[in-house]
Amino acid sequence: MYGIYCMVIFFTTTISLYGALSEILEHGLSYKEMGLFVIVGYCMTLLFIICNEAFHATRKVRPTLTYSQMTEPTYYLVNSNTTESIHSGN
Repeated sequence: MYGIYCMVIFFTTTISLYGALSEILEHGLSYKEMGLFVIVGYCMTLLFIICNEAFHATRKVRPTLTYSQMTEPTYYLVNSNTTESIHSGN
Protein backbone atom coordinates (compact mmCIF):
# COMPACT_ATOMS: atom_id res chain seq x y z
CA MET A 1 0.00 0.00 0.00
CA TYR A 2 2.74 2.46 0.90
CA GLY A 3 4.62 1.55 -2.27
CA ILE A 4 1.77 2.73 -4.48
CA TYR A 5 1.36 5.84 -2.34
CA CYS A 6 5.07 6.64 -2.69
CA MET A 7 4.87 6.20 -6.46
CA VAL A 8 1.90 8.60 -6.67
CA ILE A 9 3.76 11.16 -4.57
CA PHE A 10 6.89 10.75 -6.70
CA PHE A 11 4.96 11.27 -9.95
CA THR A 12 3.11 14.25 -8.47
CA THR A 13 6.45 15.76 -7.50
CA THR A 14 7.90 15.17 -10.96
CA ILE A 15 4.91 16.60 -12.82
CA SER A 16 4.64 19.63 -10.49
CA LEU A 17 8.33 20.40 -10.81
CA TYR A 18 8.20 20.05 -14.60
CA GLY A 19 5.12 22.28 -14.76
CA ALA A 20 6.69 24.94 -12.58
CA LEU A 21 9.98 25.02 -14.45
CA SER A 22 8.37 25.03 -17.90
CA GLU A 23 6.04 27.90 -16.92
CA ILE A 24 8.95 29.88 -15.52
CA LEU A 25 10.92 29.41 -18.72
CA GLU A 26 7.96 30.40 -20.92
CA HIS A 27 6.21 33.16 -18.96
CA GLY A 28 8.37 34.08 -15.99
CA LEU A 29 7.73 33.68 -12.28
CA SER A 30 4.17 34.13 -10.97
CA TYR A 31 1.96 32.95 -8.12
CA LYS A 32 0.92 29.83 -10.03
CA GLU A 33 4.50 28.58 -10.05
CA MET A 34 4.80 29.29 -6.35
CA GLY A 35 1.83 26.98 -5.77
CA LEU A 36 3.52 24.25 -7.79
CA PHE A 37 6.71 24.67 -5.77
CA VAL A 38 4.67 24.35 -2.56
CA ILE A 39 3.25 21.06 -3.88
CA VAL A 40 6.78 19.87 -4.70
CA GLY A 41 7.99 20.75 -1.21
CA TYR A 42 5.02 19.04 0.42
CA CYS A 43 5.45 15.86 -1.62
CA MET A 44 9.19 15.73 -1.00
CA THR A 45 8.58 16.13 2.74
CA LEU A 46 6.07 13.25 2.70
CA LEU A 47 8.48 11.05 0.77
CA PHE A 48 11.26 11.81 3.21
CA ILE A 49 9.09 10.98 6.22
CA ILE A 50 7.87 7.69 4.75
CA CYS A 51 11.32 6.57 3.60
CA ASN A 52 12.95 7.63 6.86
CA GLU A 53 10.44 5.68 8.95
CA ALA A 54 10.86 2.62 6.72
CA PHE A 55 14.63 2.85 7.13
CA HIS A 56 14.41 3.06 10.92
CA ALA A 57 11.91 0.19 11.06
CA THR A 58 14.27 -1.95 8.99
CA ARG A 59 17.22 -1.10 11.23
CA LYS A 60 15.20 -2.01 14.30
CA VAL A 61 14.04 -5.39 12.96
CA ARG A 62 17.24 -6.44 11.17
CA PRO A 63 19.40 -7.37 14.22
CA THR A 64 16.77 -9.85 15.44
CA LEU A 65 16.53 -11.71 12.13
CA THR A 66 19.08 -14.03 10.60
CA TYR A 67 19.37 -15.06 6.97
CA SER A 68 18.15 -18.57 7.71
CA GLN A 69 15.04 -17.23 9.45
CA MET A 70 14.13 -15.21 6.39
CA THR A 71 14.81 -17.91 3.78
CA GLU A 72 13.92 -21.21 5.46
CA PRO A 73 10.36 -22.03 6.51
CA THR A 74 9.72 -23.02 10.11
CA TYR A 75 8.70 -26.65 9.86
CA TYR A 76 7.72 -27.05 13.47
CA LEU A 77 4.63 -24.92 12.87
CA VAL A 78 3.15 -27.39 10.34
CA ASN A 79 2.20 -31.04 10.68
CA SER A 80 4.40 -33.93 9.52
CA ASN A 81 2.48 -34.58 6.27
CA THR A 82 3.04 -31.02 5.12
CA THR A 83 6.73 -31.19 6.03
CA GLU A 84 7.17 -34.43 4.05
CA SER A 85 5.39 -32.89 1.09
CA ILE A 86 7.69 -29.85 1.15
CA HIS A 87 10.83 -32.00 1.33
CA SER A 88 9.71 -34.34 -1.47
CA GLY A 89 8.77 -31.42 -3.75
CA ASN A 90 5.16 -32.47 -4.36
